[in-house]
Amino acid sequence: MTDTITHNKPTPAFIGASWLALTIGVATYLIGLFNSPMELNEMGYYFTVLVLGLYGAISLQKTVRDRAEGIPTTNLYYGITWFVLIMAISLLVIGLWNAGSIELIEKGFYGLGFVLSLFAVVAVQKNVRDLAGFKEPKMMRAPNTMRRRPRPTDQSSHSQGRSGRSASSTARAIGCRSRQSEEFSTSQCSESASKIFSISAANRGSMISTLVS
Repeated sequence: MTDTITHNKPTPAFIGASWLALTIGVATYLIGLFNSPMELNEMGYYFTVLVLGLYGAISLQKTVRDRAEGIPTTNLYYGITWFVLIMAISLLVIGLWNAGSIELIEKGFYGLGFVLSLFAVVAVQKNVRDLAGFKEPKMMRAPNTMRRRPRPTDQSSHSQGRSGRSASSTARAIGCRSRQSEEFSTSQCSESASKIFSISAANRGSMISTLVS
């Protein structure tokens, strides 16, 4: 038996809280990064780790959601999403562990901003997908309210049926007329033959009377 999964529509409070958490996490991470005394290449390294972590978290949440709803996903892509997310977290931990110019409080600051950003982006992606799922049924039910117009094929079929009926009726009328004309011609022939026979009989009688006289 397949389990049916029902999703509730997210509340505006949760949607606003998720976006606020994402904004605070990313802004905190970036403000601390660009105000730090790091070299430009080090700033680029930590910025790339943040972007990679956000992408990995979104992809993993989407893949897990697809599998829960029965949408087919390959094991290769599922493994890649896990690998990307684990790689981003590992790169951040290794970079902060080996950063001697950063104080311990600053390292915790970057770690908290990174974790908050990952959690918030997963919540935002979930809310976006839930809202899209609630909008699709409305779009599918909208065309059903429109009136159904007759198809051209239906009109053509009706016209063809009428033309066929009229053709059959004319053919029947022509057949009846031909039969009547044939009956009329046969009656005329029989009448003319009887007249000729009567005339020939009269002539014979007159000829016999003249011979006898």
